[in-house]
Amino acid sequence: EGNGKMINEGNGIYLFKNCDIYNGEIKRGLKNGNGKYVYNQGNFYEGEWRNDKKDGYGIMYSSDKS
Repeated sequence: EGNGKMINEGNGIYLFKNCDIYNGEIKRGLKNGNGKYVYNQGNFYEGEWRNDKKDGYGIMYSSDKS
């Protein structure tokens, strides 16, 4: 759950209560299409989404330098 209401359609940036961030396409109030999801610890996923789930081509980046 986020700090505000996710837009229903279009492109947007959404800040979640845990400080995760989604920046991308939204359809029917869900992550759909291309987008970037940044986790609060610094890792992020950039790629395709369908019905709020990672789907199709995408890359997960890790902030872990070890």
